[in-house]
Amino acid sequence: MTAVPQTVRKHTLASQMLWPEDATHTIESVDLEPDVPAAIEPLVPRLRELAALGDALRSLQAIDGSMLLPDTARALAADSGQILRELADAEPVGVESAEIMRLRADALAQGTASEDAARREAALAEPQPLTVFCGPMMSWRAKSQAPLHTVVTATSHAAGDRLIADLDASLEEAMSAVREQLGLPELGAHALLPMHITDLIASGGEASSFPKHFAYFLPVDEAILDGDPALRKTILFRNVYDLRYERMSSRLAETLLEGPQLREEVPAIAPLLGWLRAHDIAHGLTLPGDEHEHVAGVGPEPAMSLHEVIANVYGLMLAVTPPWLELQGAEASDVAAVYLAEMLQYMRRGPARWGDAGAAYMELNFLERNGFVDIDELGRVRWETSALLEGTAAHARVLADAIIAGDETRVVASFLDEYAWGEDTGAARTADSLMRRLASVPTALAYR
Repeated sequence: MTAVPQTVRKHTLASQMLWPEDATHTIESVDLEPDVPAAIEPLVPRLRELAALGDALRSLQAIDGSMLLPDTARALAADSGQILRELADAEPVGVESAEIMRLRADALAQGTASEDAARREAALAEPQPLTVFCGPMMSWRAKSQAPLHTVVTATSHAAGDRLIADLDASLEEAMSAVREQLGLPELGAHALLPMHITDLIASGGEASSFPKHFAYFLPVDEAILDGDPALRKTILFRNVYDLRYERMSSRLAETLLEGPQLREEVPAIAPLLGWLRAHDIAHGLTLPGDEHEHVAGVGPEPAMSLHEVIANVYGLMLAVTPPWLELQGAEASDVAAVYLAEMLQYMRRGPARWGDAGAAYMELNFLERNGFVDIDELGRVRWETSALLEGTAAHARVLADAIIAGDETRVVASFLDEYAWGEDTGAARTADSLMRRLASVPTALAYR
């Protein structure tokens, strides 16, 4: 492990606010329109009741998780537990999911969280007809520091799960293409972790507060931080992700991106899922000697931001390989257009204040500073597919040398000095337009 030199400046990227306080924020109400199987449809009214009870329980809860009116909270918890037991006995619910629901009901009655339920949910590798979270869950770091009462009900989305399975089956072919393009024959990836594509039916409690999640990472989001790394999974809400792109990302792109657009015949959800799965896999990329201690030396939030840059950049490279493009039914320009639109979405949160936003800024800053895109005085980005992908490959090589396979904190700090937040850049002009001049595009979606 390389010692951290005293001369290395710790970057001050903070995570103290969810959105910049000097930006314009709007909320747009949407209908989730979940694709609910016929067997689950009769359960929907009870799922909505459970979500409403979740709102009531969360309203009685202080930010540290304690209940302000314990007697009232116990009554609401008892009603919630009764619904959970009814759902567990319903015919379409899987055996293991039913057992998990009963564990959650028992925990509600005791006013606790069920660690067993959280671990068993994370280990449940097969998609389920009905998934229900009802109990304490973690939220955004800047919003709360304790698990708060949450209700999430979702149903598996067969087409989305098939796409993920097909992408995973062709991963080695896609990785070979990336290795060859970058000249990194030893580039590897950790074992794949499940990603289940679902449709959100109803949510309540902390899940209904802003900003809302379009995915949960288990068991971490149930406050289990020491779980077996091999027993983790992602639950993603297809309908929320699709609506977020339609109502937010694509509208930002219409104003600030000048280049190829997602073709009308390509459903946005295909490249969205393709890129996000690639991003997920890219978090586990490996090269010989990549222990990453040197990255931690720049501070926790900048280090997190750098890991997101790696996942985004290498994720795009995976997503535009021939086998993955074929499975998405897309061309490279479609995936690139979605990638840039999502970049704007994340950057809007404030590049100097939030790790994901800082990562998006660094990606755009690298591309502009090295001549792969052009940014005008209003922050509008002019781009072409070939140049963007060439720039992404160049960025990937720099990241491999400085961060993935590097071992010196000063090199990481130098990369941040060059590409992290600065006010006199083209990317900063884009960020300024995102945060202050696009009030007509919502910053959050409201739904139940």
